[in-house]
Amino acid sequence: MKKVLRVIDAISDRTGLIVGWLSFGLVLIISFETTLHVFHKSTLWEYETVGMMGATMYSLAFAYVMRHRLNVRVDVIYSHLSRRVQALVDTVGMLVAFFPVMGFATYSAIKKAHNAFVINEKSAVTGWYPPAAPIRTIIAAGFVLLLLQGLVVFIREFYYLLRNKAYD
Repeated sequence: MKKVLRVIDAISDRTGLIVGWLSFGLVLIISFETTLHVFHKSTLWEYETVGMMGATMYSLAFAYVMRHRLNVRVDVIYSHLSRRVQALVDTVGMLVAFFPVMGFATYSAIKKAHNAFVINEKSAVTGWYPPAAPIRTIIAAGFVLLLLQGLVVFIREFYYLLRNKAYD
């Protein structure tokens, strides 16, 4: 079991590093688009590409953020709780909120990605009309990774709650 958790952690870490490099590419494209816009020469593909790269970065970074506990949390009370009570709060919160919401979001994202392939959906944000299936698939993959990383966090927190020691 520990090996499976470590593999999921490694996948989250690797996708986080890849997303970090995508942000560099995104900055370059935005700079290029802005420069062309100043000279009234911007194109449709730049606008669409920026949106797709941004969606890719956000969706693939979710699991990395959860893995490293970089998410925003209201720490006014939580930080003053004992580690075991924090594990209880995290465990209950994941059962009540995280898994139902992320399960539904993952299911919806996978269904939309599948439908995008079936109907050959095109993005209608601009007149360029690129295929929507690739970005919908990336978003679905991001949700799957987040759900898996959430399961890892849940297992570790639940173990801590039961044993009062870290899982690994």
